[in-house]
This record gives sequence, structure tokens and C-alpha cells, in this order.
Amino acid sequence: MKGLTFFLHALLFISIHEAASQSLYIGPKAGLNLCRLKGLSDGKTRPGTIAGLSVTWEKFHNVGFNADFLISSKGARRTGQISTDSSNLNWNSYLNLVYLEIPLLIEIYLRKKDQSFRPKFFGGVSTAFRLEASESMRYTKDLPNGDFESFSGTQIKSSDYKKNDIGLICGAGFQYRIGDRANFIFDTRYTYGLTNIQSNSQSTPLRNRTISILLGIHYQISK
Repeated sequence: MKGLTFFLHALLFISIHEAASQSLYIGPKAGLNLCRLKGLSDGKTRPGTIAGLSVTWEKFHNVGFNADFLISSKGARRTGQISTDSSNLNWNSYLNLVYLEIPLLIEIYLRKKDQSFRPKFFGGVSTAFRLEASESMRYTKDLPNGDFESFSGTQIKSSDYKKNDIGLICGAGFQYRIGDRANFIFDTRYTYGLTNIQSNSQSTPLRNRTISILLGIHYQISK
């Protein structure tokens, strides 16, 4: 699988590199991740941010190639309660995994280049490089007199998680022309992580599952 992913990345990068004389667009993208970890039985969906730079090459009327370079926050949220005779201890845990994510996508447009509104669907592969791994804990203790006290802390977890993640992407969206050389972009995508992100092979495998909603502006820099 890693060999196939490398081949697809290389092929798409070469295509974009040779596209200087074609319709080439570049611009920012940003949005929201809705993340969870497959394999974490008590894990809950948590929001995260995603932002970066996007490049699209359109050589044909209905087909484009897209490469994104995104800082993407993933992970999961867990909650629980420990009860004693005198008090309840509520806890919240937030696992924060920050990646440099590079999706490479083939986009199929349902309308031609000269039309302002162009729905699309797309698919491809993504390679992610871990930048940070940390876990934040917050505890709240209910006291008998009705008061409560809370305390929190953060632990660095870099050694617990692998440096790379590979995933498959599918999604849909649209682009809308807002000027002679600019398009507004809306994407929704689902990333299906293939890698067990935990370093300890004896632990239960955990895999990223992420829904992303992205907005952006593409500026045409060549025809």
C-alpha cells in the first residue's frame, strides 16, 4: 500500500509540475475537522481546525488535479465519572494530534470551465506527517456542600503515536467564479485512515476517521 501511495503522489506531483502552461490555480483553504478514532471504544467525536494552501491544475474541461498542504488537527475526546461516597469526580480527556497533511486528489467537474457554478466530486490519497501529539485532562470534583473544584494538565504523547499516517479520501463540493481570475471553493471530504497510528503494536489499533468542511479562494496564475 505504501508503494502504491508513493507512486500516486509522484504521478500527481509530476502532472502539476508540467502544468505551468495550463490553467493553474492557487490559494488558501481553511475549515473544520470532525474527528474520531476507530478502535477507541469510549471515544467521542471532537472538533479540530484545518488550514493551509491548495493548488489545482485543470487541463481538461471536466477533470482537475488538486494538491493541498494543510495543518490538520485530529484526535478524539473521552469523558467519564468516578463516584465515591463523598463526591463525584468528572473527567474530560482531549487527544490532540496535529499533522501536516498532503492530500492529492483527482476532481471530476459536472459543468465545463466557462460556467460560473461547477459542482464536483473527487477522490484520492493523503499522506500526513505528525507535528504534535498531546493529551489534555480536566477533572472536576463535586463537593458535599454543593461547591466544586477543578484542575487540569497536559501531557506530551509524541512517542506514543507514529510519525506518519496514510488515508483514502472521497468527497464533493463546488467552485463558484467570483472574478475573472478567482473562484470560491467549498469542499466536504471524508478521510479514511489506513494506518494504526499507535507506536505500541501490542495496543488496540487506532485509525483516524475525519470529516472535513473546507472553504477557500483559488486565484488563477496561468492559462
